[in-house]
Amino acid sequence: MPIGRYRHLIWDWNGTLIDDVAICVDVLNNVLERYGLPKIDISLYRKGFCFPVRQFYERLGFDFSRQSYQQIADEYIELYRQRQSLCQPHPGTVEVLQWCQDNGFCQHILSAYQQALLEEAVERLRLAGFFAKIVGNTDHLAGGKLQQGQEMFRQLDIDPSEVLLIGDTTHDYEVASSLKTDCILIGQGHQDPSRLRSCPVPVLASIRQVPRYLGRP
Repeated sequence: MPIGRYRHLIWDWNGTLIDDVAICVDVLNNVLERYGLPKIDISLYRKGFCFPVRQFYERLGFDFSRQSYQQIADEYIELYRQRQSLCQPHPGTVEVLQWCQDNGFCQHILSAYQQALLEEAVERLRLAGFFAKIVGNTDHLAGGKLQQGQEMFRQLDIDPSEVLLIGDTTHDYEVASSLKTDCILIGQGHQDPSRLRSCPVPVLASIRQVPRYLGRP
């Protein structure tokens, strides 16, 4: 039996389980440079990143009346795929997933990342065995993941009160609220902890703190 009242843990992928922020900033700067726009650093990225990602890009100077958002997203994802092999789990991730599995939690992934690329990444890192369900997006436009979350709940037929959603952005909190589940956020991903604290949920410094939050002695 799991510790406490949660039976299901729903993990975000990018930034929560894997440490890909620096790679994302590098890829984004490549795209910005192609279009003659100023580059940004990790600090500015984490202070500005949001869902839907299109809004973030508009704030960076992209004019989608002149350039297609689909084209920008295609260019970004192609560069990201070239670097995907460099993405590794945050330190402690495997140990935390193992602890959660050993203590009876049923674990899933809910991500805005495109489904096939998500499955490929999870398999490459040999993490697939930890998860009962892996749900991503049908495209790579990163518009959000609420609809995917609703479909996941329908398929799993789970009680929202027994679910904890774990992510690294305010969008994860918004999704959890819409799904009527509890949520915790981790401040080592795509958004600065100061932004996460605007949400009325616990903000942990790292994924290593999750077992203690769940009740590990």
